Amino acid sequence: MFLEALLTIANGDVSLYATLAQRLRQKDVRAFERFYDRYSRIVYRLLLRIVQPAGTVEEVARDGFLQLWAQGR
Repeated sequence: MFLEALLTIANGDVSLYATLAQRLRQKDVRAFERFYDRYSRIVYRLLLRIVQPAGTVEEVARDGFLQLWAQGR
C-alpha cells in the first residue's frame, strides 16, 4: 500500500521513486537501506510529535520499517 502511494506521488522524479519502490517490492536489501537512510530521520521526527511517551518512538519507527520490509507494499 505504501509503495503504491510512493509511486503515485512521485510525478516529479518518477524514475527515482519508481525504481526504489520496485526494488523494495523485490526485497532488495540495498534498496531498503537506501530508503531507511533517506527517510528514517524524517519518520523519527514526525513520531516524536505524535507518539507518547517519547521513549517508544524508536520502537514504533523500527516496527514501521520492518513492517514495510515484511509486507513489501
